Amino acid sequence: MGDERHHSRLAKEKREGALDEYSKGRYTIVGDLALKAVEQAIEAAASVEGKHFHAKPREAHANRTRWAKENFPSISADLDVLWGAYGDL
Repeated sequence: MGDERHHSRLAKEKREGALDEYSKGRYTIVGDLALKAVEQAIEAAASVEGKHFHAKPREAHANRTRWAKENFPSISADLDVLWGAYGDL
């Protein structure tokens, strides 16, 4: 399982990919990579506490979102917007 550094590297890579795809006008790919970048950033923060949501794929999304909202309540509305936009894609 990845540690904070591993997940941070993946989050940055996916963010850079989203920005590159945005410049090319490939917006559905932007949405996919943006969502994955945020998920990796959450995994990085949670790994500091020894949590690894990706270990249980069926529960990962719900547990990751719940943990992020509990630990970073100021981003709760932004997460909802991101998940909603991704669902529209």
